[in-house]
Amino acid sequence: MCDVIVVGAGPAGATAARLCALAGLETLIVERAVFPRDKPCAGGLSPRVLADITRVFSLEPQETGEPAEGANTAGPDPGPVLRVPRLSLRAHLHHASRPGLWSGYRRIRVDTPTPLMYLADRARLDARLADGAVQAGARVLWGTEAVTWRQDAAGVDVTAREAGDRGAPPRSALVRLFRGQYLIGADGAVSVVARGLTRRPGPAAGCLSLRLALGKEQAERVTRGALDFHFGIVRAGYGWAFPGAGGLAVGVGGIIPPGAYGFYASLETPLGRVLGTYGLDTSVAGAAPKRWMVPLGGVRRGWVEGRVLLAGDAAGVADPVTGEGIGPAVRSGAMAARAVVTALRGGRAASVPETYAAALGLREGERGEGHRGRGKEGAYERDLWESEIARQRRGLWVTRAAGKLPPGWQSLMFRRSVFAWVAGKMGSRATGGERHG
Repeated sequence: MCDVIVVGAGPAGATAARLCALAGLETLIVERAVFPRDKPCAGGLSPRVLADITRVFSLEPQETGEPAEGANTAGPDPGPVLRVPRLSLRAHLHHASRPGLWSGYRRIRVDTPTPLMYLADRARLDARLADGAVQAGARVLWGTEAVTWRQDAAGVDVTAREAGDRGAPPRSALVRLFRGQYLIGADGAVSVVARGLTRRPGPAAGCLSLRLALGKEQAERVTRGALDFHFGIVRAGYGWAFPGAGGLAVGVGGIIPPGAYGFYASLETPLGRVLGTYGLDTSVAGAAPKRWMVPLGGVRRGWVEGRVLLAGDAAGVADPVTGEGIGPAVRSGAMAARAVVTALRGGRAASVPETYAAALGLREGERGEGHRGRGKEGAYERDLWESEIARQRRGLWVTRAAGKLPPGWQSLMFRRSVFAWVAGKMGSRATGGERHG
Protein backbone atom coordinates (compact mmCIF):
# COMPACT_ATOMS: atom_id res chain seq x y z
CA MET A 1 0.00 0.00 0.00
CA CYS A 2 1.36 3.41 -0.97
CA ASP A 3 0.50 6.84 0.39
CA VAL A 4 -0.93 8.35 -2.81
CA ILE A 5 -1.77 7.09 -6.30
CA VAL A 6 -1.72 9.65 -9.12
CA VAL A 7 -3.51 8.72 -12.34
CA GLY A 8 -1.95 10.64 -15.22
CA ALA A 9 1.59 11.97 -15.67
CA GLY A 10 0.80 15.21 -17.51
CA PRO A 11 1.55 18.64 -15.98
CA ALA A 12 -1.08 18.25 -13.23
CA GLY A 13 -0.14 14.68 -12.34
CA ALA A 14 3.61 15.30 -12.51
CA THR A 15 3.26 18.35 -10.26
CA ALA A 16 1.15 16.52 -7.68
CA ALA A 17 3.44 13.47 -7.73
CA ARG A 18 6.66 15.50 -7.44
CA LEU A 19 5.38 17.51 -4.48
CA CYS A 20 4.05 14.43 -2.70
CA ALA A 21 7.36 12.65 -3.24
CA LEU A 22 9.35 15.67 -2.05
CA ALA A 23 7.28 15.60 1.13
CA GLY A 24 8.41 12.02 1.72
CA LEU A 25 5.20 10.26 0.67
CA GLU A 26 5.33 6.95 -1.18
CA THR A 27 3.91 8.02 -4.53
CA LEU A 28 2.78 5.89 -7.49
CA ILE A 29 1.90 7.29 -10.93
CA VAL A 30 -0.27 5.25 -13.29
CA GLU A 31 0.08 6.54 -16.86
CA ARG A 32 -1.64 5.10 -19.93
CA ALA A 33 0.93 6.37 -22.43
CA VAL A 34 4.69 5.94 -22.69
CA PHE A 35 6.54 9.26 -22.69
CA PRO A 36 7.50 11.12 -24.75
CA ARG A 37 4.12 11.03 -26.47
CA ASP A 38 2.42 13.32 -28.93
CA LYS A 39 0.04 15.84 -27.39
CA PRO A 40 -2.30 18.05 -29.45
CA CYS A 41 -1.50 21.43 -27.93
CA ALA A 42 -0.02 24.69 -29.20
CA GLY A 43 2.33 24.74 -26.19
CA GLY A 44 1.92 28.40 -25.23
CA LEU A 45 3.10 29.29 -21.72
CA SER A 46 2.37 32.62 -20.06
CA PRO A 47 4.99 34.16 -17.75
CA ARG A 48 2.85 33.15 -14.76
CA VAL A 49 2.82 29.52 -15.94
CA LEU A 50 6.55 29.56 -16.46
CA ALA A 51 7.04 30.92 -12.94
CA ASP A 52 4.92 28.10 -11.51
CA ILE A 53 6.82 25.44 -13.46
CA THR A 54 10.17 26.97 -12.57
CA ARG A 55 9.35 26.99 -8.86
CA VAL A 56 8.20 23.36 -8.78
CA PHE A 57 10.57 21.81 -11.34
CA SER A 58 13.48 24.30 -11.57
CA LEU A 59 12.95 24.47 -15.34
CA GLU A 60 14.19 27.75 -16.81
CA PRO A 61 13.38 29.13 -20.27
CA GLN A 62 16.08 28.82 -22.92
CA GLU A 63 16.73 30.62 -26.16
CA THR A 64 18.53 27.69 -27.79
CA GLY A 65 18.52 23.94 -27.61
CA GLU A 66 21.51 23.90 -25.27
CA PRO A 67 20.73 22.83 -21.67
CA ALA A 68 20.60 25.68 -19.19
CA GLU A 69 23.62 25.89 -16.92
CA GLY A 70 23.03 23.77 -13.85
CA ALA A 71 19.85 22.24 -15.27
CA ASN A 72 19.12 18.60 -14.64
CA THR A 73 19.60 16.87 -17.99
CA ALA A 74 18.91 13.30 -16.86
CA GLY A 75 16.08 11.46 -18.61
CA PRO A 76 14.38 12.56 -21.84
CA ASP A 77 15.69 15.72 -23.49
CA PRO A 78 13.13 18.38 -22.57
CA GLY A 79 14.06 20.62 -25.49
CA PRO A 80 14.10 24.39 -25.14
CA VAL A 81 11.30 26.54 -23.87
CA LEU A 82 11.52 29.20 -26.55
CA ARG A 83 11.43 32.86 -25.71
CA VAL A 84 9.07 34.78 -28.00
CA PRO A 85 9.70 38.53 -27.76
CA ARG A 86 7.15 39.51 -30.43
CA LEU A 87 3.41 38.86 -30.50
CA SER A 88 1.35 39.33 -33.64
CA LEU A 89 -2.44 39.50 -33.71
CA ARG A 90 -3.94 38.83 -37.12
CA ALA A 91 -7.65 39.63 -37.12
CA HIS A 92 -10.21 38.49 -39.66
CA LEU A 93 -12.10 41.73 -39.84
CA HIS A 94 -15.53 41.77 -41.43
CA HIS A 95 -18.92 43.01 -40.35
CA ALA A 96 -22.09 41.55 -41.89
CA SER A 97 -24.24 44.64 -41.34
CA ARG A 98 -21.58 47.12 -42.47
CA PRO A 99 -19.51 45.41 -45.17
CA GLY A 100 -17.59 48.58 -45.88
CA LEU A 101 -16.13 48.78 -42.37
CA TRP A 102 -13.19 46.49 -43.00
CA SER A 103 -12.67 43.51 -45.25
CA GLY A 104 -10.17 40.71 -45.34
CA TYR A 105 -7.43 40.63 -42.70
CA ARG A 106 -5.73 43.37 -40.78
CA ARG A 107 -2.55 42.56 -38.91
CA ILE A 108 -1.72 44.31 -35.66
CA ARG A 109 1.70 43.72 -34.17
CA VAL A 110 2.48 44.04 -30.48
CA ASP A 111 6.06 44.67 -29.37
CA THR A 112 6.85 44.16 -25.70
CA PRO A 113 10.05 44.68 -23.70
CA THR A 114 9.59 41.24 -22.12
CA PRO A 115 7.94 38.13 -23.58
CA LEU A 116 4.17 37.87 -23.27
CA MET A 117 4.38 34.15 -23.97
CA TYR A 118 6.82 31.28 -24.21
CA LEU A 119 6.59 28.17 -26.36
CA ALA A 120 7.28 24.57 -25.46
CA ASP A 121 7.17 21.27 -27.27
CA ARG A 122 4.52 19.50 -25.20
CA ALA A 123 5.90 16.02 -25.79
CA ARG A 124 9.35 16.97 -24.49
CA LEU A 125 8.07 19.32 -21.81
CA ASP A 126 5.74 16.70 -20.34
CA ALA A 127 8.53 14.13 -20.40
CA ARG A 128 10.75 16.55 -18.50
CA LEU A 129 8.09 17.23 -15.87
CA ALA A 130 7.39 13.52 -15.41
CA ASP A 131 11.13 12.95 -15.07
CA GLY A 132 11.15 15.58 -12.33
CA ALA A 133 8.55 13.58 -10.42
CA VAL A 134 10.65 10.41 -10.78
CA GLN A 135 13.79 12.19 -9.59
CA ALA A 136 11.86 13.32 -6.49
CA GLY A 137 11.11 9.68 -5.67
CA ALA A 138 7.81 8.91 -7.40
CA ARG A 139 7.40 5.55 -9.16
CA VAL A 140 5.76 5.43 -12.60
CA LEU A 141 3.95 2.58 -14.31
CA TRP A 142 4.12 3.50 -18.00
CA GLY A 143 1.65 2.00 -20.47
CA THR A 144 -0.75 1.16 -17.65
CA GLU A 145 -4.40 2.17 -17.86
CA ALA A 146 -6.55 2.79 -14.78
CA VAL A 147 -9.98 1.33 -15.52
CA THR A 148 -11.89 1.47 -12.22
CA TRP A 149 -11.47 2.60 -8.63
CA ARG A 150 -13.30 2.38 -5.33
CA GLN A 151 -12.72 3.94 -1.93
CA ASP A 152 -13.51 3.06 1.66
CA ALA A 153 -12.81 4.67 5.01
CA ALA A 154 -9.19 3.49 5.04
CA GLY A 155 -8.03 4.04 1.47
CA VAL A 156 -8.59 3.76 -2.28
CA ASP A 157 -8.27 0.74 -4.59
CA VAL A 158 -7.35 1.28 -8.25
CA THR A 159 -7.73 -1.45 -10.86
CA ALA A 160 -5.40 -1.10 -13.84
CA ARG A 161 -4.30 -3.09 -16.88
CA GLU A 162 -1.77 -2.87 -19.67
CA ALA A 163 -2.97 -0.20 -22.10
CA GLY A 164 -3.57 -0.79 -25.79
CA ASP A 165 -3.49 1.78 -28.55
CA ARG A 166 -6.14 4.50 -28.37
CA GLY A 167 -9.46 3.00 -29.43
CA ALA A 168 -8.07 -0.54 -29.50
CA PRO A 169 -8.48 -3.34 -26.94
CA PRO A 170 -5.74 -3.72 -24.33
CA ARG A 171 -2.77 -5.86 -25.33
CA SER A 172 -3.06 -7.96 -22.21
CA ALA A 173 -5.86 -9.18 -19.99
CA LEU A 174 -3.56 -8.87 -16.97
CA VAL A 175 -5.34 -6.86 -14.29
CA ARG A 176 -3.47 -5.33 -11.35
CA LEU A 177 -4.85 -3.90 -8.14
CA PHE A 178 -3.16 -1.02 -6.33
CA ARG A 179 -4.10 0.46 -2.97
CA GLY A 180 -3.26 3.88 -1.62
CA GLN A 181 -4.43 6.15 1.14
CA TYR A 182 -5.35 8.88 -1.37
CA LEU A 183 -6.04 9.08 -5.11
CA ILE A 184 -5.38 12.10 -7.32
CA GLY A 185 -7.08 12.00 -10.71
CA ALA A 186 -5.06 13.94 -13.28
CA ASP A 187 -6.05 11.87 -16.31
CA GLY A 188 -7.38 14.59 -18.58
CA ALA A 189 -10.66 15.69 -20.09
CA VAL A 190 -12.11 12.17 -20.28
CA SER A 191 -10.93 11.26 -16.79
CA VAL A 192 -11.69 7.77 -15.50
CA VAL A 193 -11.33 9.06 -11.95
CA ALA A 194 -13.75 11.96 -12.47
CA ARG A 195 -16.45 9.63 -13.79
CA GLY A 196 -16.81 8.10 -10.36
CA LEU A 197 -17.46 11.42 -8.61
CA THR A 198 -20.71 13.31 -8.24
CA ARG A 199 -20.13 16.30 -10.52
CA ARG A 200 -22.15 18.89 -12.38
CA PRO A 201 -21.37 19.37 -16.08
CA GLY A 202 -19.44 22.46 -17.07
CA PRO A 203 -18.46 24.33 -20.23
CA ALA A 204 -15.79 23.02 -22.56
CA ALA A 205 -13.90 24.25 -25.59
CA GLY A 206 -13.41 22.17 -28.70
CA CYS A 207 -10.22 22.49 -30.74
CA LEU A 208 -9.12 21.34 -34.18
CA SER A 209 -5.39 21.53 -34.81
CA LEU A 210 -2.47 20.13 -36.74
CA ARG A 211 1.29 20.48 -36.80
CA LEU A 212 3.03 21.22 -40.07
CA ALA A 213 6.40 19.51 -40.34
CA LEU A 214 8.37 22.61 -41.26
CA GLY A 215 11.92 23.38 -40.23
CA LYS A 216 12.35 25.90 -37.43
CA GLU A 217 13.56 28.66 -39.77
CA GLN A 218 10.82 27.95 -42.31
CA ALA A 219 8.12 27.94 -39.60
CA GLU A 220 9.32 31.28 -38.25
CA ARG A 221 9.49 32.71 -41.75
CA VAL A 222 5.81 31.85 -42.32
CA THR A 223 4.67 33.97 -39.37
CA ARG A 224 7.64 36.38 -39.53
CA GLY A 225 8.99 35.04 -36.26
CA ALA A 226 5.94 35.94 -34.21
CA LEU A 227 2.93 34.24 -32.66
CA ASP A 228 -0.22 34.79 -34.69
CA PHE A 229 -3.69 34.87 -33.16
CA HIS A 230 -6.64 34.96 -35.57
CA PHE A 231 -9.83 36.57 -34.33
CA GLY A 232 -13.18 36.95 -36.02
CA ILE A 233 -13.34 33.50 -37.60
CA VAL A 234 -15.15 31.45 -34.93
CA ARG A 235 -17.71 32.24 -32.24
CA ALA A 236 -16.34 32.53 -28.70
CA GLY A 237 -12.90 31.45 -29.85
CA TYR A 238 -9.92 32.17 -32.05
CA GLY A 239 -7.30 30.62 -34.29
CA TRP A 240 -3.54 30.43 -33.83
CA ALA A 241 -0.28 29.76 -35.63
CA PHE A 242 2.78 29.19 -33.44
CA PRO A 243 6.22 28.54 -34.94
CA GLY A 244 8.54 26.29 -32.99
CA ALA A 245 11.39 23.81 -33.22
CA GLY A 246 8.88 21.02 -33.94
CA GLY A 247 7.21 22.84 -36.83
CA LEU A 248 4.25 25.17 -37.21
CA ALA A 249 1.32 24.53 -34.85
CA VAL A 250 -1.94 25.73 -36.39
CA GLY A 251 -5.43 25.40 -34.97
CA VAL A 252 -8.81 26.89 -34.11
CA GLY A 253 -11.01 26.50 -31.07
CA GLY A 254 -14.05 27.86 -29.29
CA ILE A 255 -16.65 27.08 -26.63
CA ILE A 256 -18.85 24.13 -27.59
CA PRO A 257 -22.51 25.26 -27.65
CA PRO A 258 -25.05 22.99 -25.94
CA GLY A 259 -26.26 20.24 -28.28
CA ALA A 260 -23.75 21.14 -31.02
CA TYR A 261 -22.99 17.61 -32.21
CA GLY A 262 -21.37 18.83 -35.44
CA PHE A 263 -19.16 21.38 -33.70
CA TYR A 264 -15.81 19.93 -34.76
CA ALA A 265 -16.92 19.75 -38.38
CA SER A 266 -17.82 23.45 -38.18
CA LEU A 267 -14.18 24.23 -37.30
CA GLU A 268 -12.82 22.83 -40.57
CA THR A 269 -13.64 25.97 -42.57
CA PRO A 270 -12.04 28.39 -40.04
CA LEU A 271 -8.96 26.13 -39.92
CA GLY A 272 -8.75 26.33 -43.69
CA ARG A 273 -8.95 30.14 -43.50
CA VAL A 274 -6.06 30.29 -41.05
CA LEU A 275 -3.93 28.03 -43.24
CA GLY A 276 -4.91 30.01 -46.34
CA THR A 277 -3.52 33.17 -44.74
CA TYR A 278 -0.06 31.62 -45.16
CA GLY A 279 -0.70 29.98 -48.52
CA LEU A 280 -0.94 26.54 -46.88
CA ASP A 281 -3.55 23.78 -46.68
CA THR A 282 -4.09 20.58 -44.73
CA SER A 283 -2.20 18.50 -47.31
CA VAL A 284 1.06 19.95 -45.98
CA ALA A 285 0.52 18.22 -42.64
CA GLY A 286 0.27 14.74 -44.14
CA ALA A 287 -2.36 13.78 -41.54
CA ALA A 288 -5.89 14.73 -40.59
CA PRO A 289 -6.35 17.53 -38.03
CA LYS A 290 -6.72 16.34 -34.45
CA ARG A 291 -9.76 16.99 -32.31
CA TRP A 292 -9.41 17.68 -28.60
CA MET A 293 -11.52 19.07 -25.80
CA VAL A 294 -10.59 21.44 -22.97
CA PRO A 295 -12.93 21.55 -19.92
CA LEU A 296 -13.12 25.18 -18.85
CA GLY A 297 -13.16 26.75 -15.42
CA GLY A 298 -15.68 29.20 -14.07
CA VAL A 299 -18.17 26.80 -12.51
CA ARG A 300 -17.88 24.56 -9.48
CA ARG A 301 -17.91 20.92 -10.56
CA GLY A 302 -16.73 19.08 -7.44
CA TRP A 303 -13.03 18.26 -7.25
CA VAL A 304 -12.86 16.19 -4.09
CA GLU A 305 -14.92 13.37 -2.64
CA GLY A 306 -13.60 11.51 0.38
CA ARG A 307 -10.06 10.39 -0.38
CA VAL A 308 -10.23 11.21 -4.10
CA LEU A 309 -9.12 14.55 -5.55
CA LEU A 310 -9.02 15.90 -9.11
CA ALA A 311 -6.55 18.22 -10.84
CA GLY A 312 -5.95 19.67 -14.29
CA ASP A 313 -8.38 18.94 -17.12
CA ALA A 314 -9.94 16.21 -15.00
CA ALA A 315 -11.06 18.99 -12.64
CA GLY A 316 -11.99 21.36 -15.46
CA VAL A 317 -9.91 24.39 -14.56
CA ALA A 318 -8.65 25.74 -17.91
CA ASP A 319 -8.91 29.49 -18.47
CA PRO A 320 -12.31 30.20 -20.13
CA VAL A 321 -10.99 33.16 -22.14
CA THR A 322 -7.73 31.82 -23.54
CA GLY A 323 -8.31 28.08 -23.13
CA GLU A 324 -4.90 27.80 -21.46
CA GLY A 325 -4.73 24.64 -19.37
CA ILE A 326 -1.08 24.08 -18.44
CA GLY A 327 -0.92 26.78 -15.77
CA PRO A 328 -4.18 25.84 -14.02
CA ALA A 329 -3.09 22.19 -14.25
CA VAL A 330 0.17 22.89 -12.42
CA ARG A 331 -1.52 25.03 -9.78
CA SER A 332 -4.35 22.58 -9.14
CA GLY A 333 -1.86 19.71 -8.99
CA ALA A 334 0.07 21.62 -6.33
CA MET A 335 -3.12 22.25 -4.36
CA ALA A 336 -4.08 18.57 -4.48
CA ALA A 337 -0.61 17.55 -3.31
CA ARG A 338 -0.66 20.05 -0.48
CA ALA A 339 -4.04 18.76 0.70
CA VAL A 340 -2.80 15.16 0.71
CA VAL A 341 0.49 15.99 2.41
CA THR A 342 -1.28 18.03 5.08
CA ALA A 343 -3.81 15.25 5.71
CA LEU A 344 -1.19 12.50 6.02
CA ARG A 345 1.21 14.58 8.11
CA GLY A 346 -1.47 16.06 10.31
CA GLY A 347 -0.35 19.61 9.55
CA ARG A 348 2.93 19.18 11.43
CA ALA A 349 5.27 21.86 10.11
CA ALA A 350 8.39 20.17 11.45
CA SER A 351 7.68 17.03 9.44
CA VAL A 352 7.55 18.80 6.06
CA PRO A 353 10.94 18.76 4.24
CA GLU A 354 12.54 22.01 3.09
CA THR A 355 12.51 20.80 -0.54
CA TYR A 356 8.75 20.45 -0.47
CA ALA A 357 8.25 23.87 1.13
CA ALA A 358 10.61 25.51 -1.38
CA ALA A 359 8.84 23.92 -4.36
CA LEU A 360 5.53 25.33 -3.16
CA GLY A 361 7.08 28.69 -2.32
CA LEU A 362 5.91 28.43 1.29
CA ARG A 363 7.13 30.75 3.98
CA GLU A 364 8.03 29.46 7.41
CA GLY A 365 4.63 30.23 8.92
CA GLU A 366 2.81 28.42 6.12
CA ARG A 367 4.65 25.11 6.22
CA GLY A 368 2.22 23.47 8.57
CA GLU A 369 -1.51 23.96 8.78
CA GLY A 370 -1.05 27.29 7.06
CA HIS A 371 -3.46 30.15 6.67
CA ARG A 372 -7.09 30.53 5.58
CA GLY A 373 -8.03 27.14 6.95
CA ARG A 374 -5.61 25.06 4.93
CA GLY A 375 -5.22 21.62 6.39
CA LYS A 376 -8.85 21.40 7.42
CA GLU A 377 -11.40 19.20 5.70
CA GLY A 378 -12.53 20.77 2.42
CA ALA A 379 -9.57 23.16 2.21
CA TYR A 380 -8.59 21.84 -1.22
CA GLU A 381 -11.98 22.71 -2.68
CA ARG A 382 -11.96 26.18 -1.12
CA ASP A 383 -8.41 26.93 -2.27
CA LEU A 384 -9.08 25.78 -5.82
CA TRP A 385 -12.30 27.74 -5.91
CA GLU A 386 -10.67 30.90 -4.60
CA SER A 387 -7.50 30.87 -6.70
CA GLU A 388 -8.82 29.59 -10.02
CA ILE A 389 -12.58 29.34 -10.41
CA ALA A 390 -13.63 32.66 -8.83
CA ARG A 391 -11.03 34.44 -10.95
CA GLN A 392 -12.40 32.77 -14.07
CA ARG A 393 -16.11 33.38 -13.56
CA ARG A 394 -16.07 36.84 -15.14
CA GLY A 395 -14.03 35.55 -18.06
CA LEU A 396 -16.51 32.73 -18.62
CA TRP A 397 -19.38 35.22 -18.65
CA VAL A 398 -17.60 37.39 -21.22
CA THR A 399 -16.75 34.41 -23.41
CA ARG A 400 -20.32 33.10 -23.34
CA ALA A 401 -21.64 36.56 -24.21
CA ALA A 402 -19.19 36.76 -27.11
CA GLY A 403 -20.45 33.38 -28.31
CA LYS A 404 -23.87 34.89 -28.98
CA LEU A 405 -22.42 37.43 -31.40
CA PRO A 406 -21.34 36.84 -35.01
CA PRO A 407 -17.57 36.25 -35.24
CA GLY A 408 -17.11 39.44 -37.25
CA TRP A 409 -18.01 41.55 -34.22
CA GLN A 410 -14.64 40.61 -32.75
CA SER A 411 -13.24 43.18 -35.18
CA LEU A 412 -14.41 45.88 -32.76
CA MET A 413 -11.48 44.84 -30.54
CA PHE A 414 -9.12 45.90 -33.27
CA ARG A 415 -9.97 49.53 -33.73
CA ARG A 416 -6.61 51.21 -33.31
CA SER A 417 -7.78 53.48 -30.52
CA VAL A 418 -9.22 50.59 -28.51
CA PHE A 419 -6.31 48.29 -29.11
CA ALA A 420 -3.74 50.97 -28.33
CA TRP A 421 -5.44 51.51 -24.96
CA VAL A 422 -5.37 47.77 -24.18
CA ALA A 423 -1.76 47.47 -25.32
CA GLY A 424 -0.83 50.40 -23.10
CA LYS A 425 -2.36 48.64 -20.11
CA MET A 426 -0.20 45.61 -20.95
CA GLY A 427 2.91 47.75 -21.09
CA SER A 428 3.47 47.09 -24.77
CA ARG A 429 3.56 49.03 -28.03
CA ALA A 430 0.96 48.23 -30.70
CA THR A 431 1.40 49.07 -34.35
CA GLY A 432 -1.43 48.85 -36.82
CA GLY A 433 -0.43 47.22 -39.97
CA GLU A 434 -1.10 45.51 -43.18
CA ARG A 435 -4.46 45.05 -44.69
CA HIS A 436 -5.20 42.06 -46.86
CA GLY A 437 -8.24 41.76 -49.07
